[in-house]
Amino acid sequence: MSWMLISKDIRWRIATLMVVAFAYTPAEAGHIFRSMYHKDVKSGVNTYIYKNDELYEDCAVAHIKAKVTTYPEHGTLELSEGAVENTYSKLLPQSKCARKVSTGVKAFYRSSAGYKGKDEAVFYAIDPAGNGKYTTIYLTVR
Repeated sequence: MSWMLISKDIRWRIATLMVVAFAYTPAEAGHIFRSMYHKDVKSGVNTYIYKNDELYEDCAVAHIKAKVTTYPEHGTLELSEGAVENTYSKLLPQSKCARKVSTGVKAFYRSSAGYKGKDEAVFYAIDPAGNGKYTTIYLTVR
């Protein structure tokens, strides 16, 4: 059957499904992802700025390894393992997991005394499948 013989509405639906399927296909091992976000922090105050945890679709805890790749220029960073609250989109299977807290990596930032301005930190986390993710956090110290 020729693609052109299918109605425009059906072609549009097929194309949309193909894009959605591609967007939600789990990555194969060895892929690198990047994300970033902005956070306002108070000068000189120890502030929780980063977490990384993961649950598998069957709700088992995935053990994530994370490290700092770029330290902030105007403050200190403390990276530790501990209890991390899980937050998953309702579109993901993990949103149905009863477990709301798992072991993960979290980071706290404290600016130098009296510093006000911009700072940033970059974290790298790798999951058990071998996928890596760089997370850049842009900080505004007030």
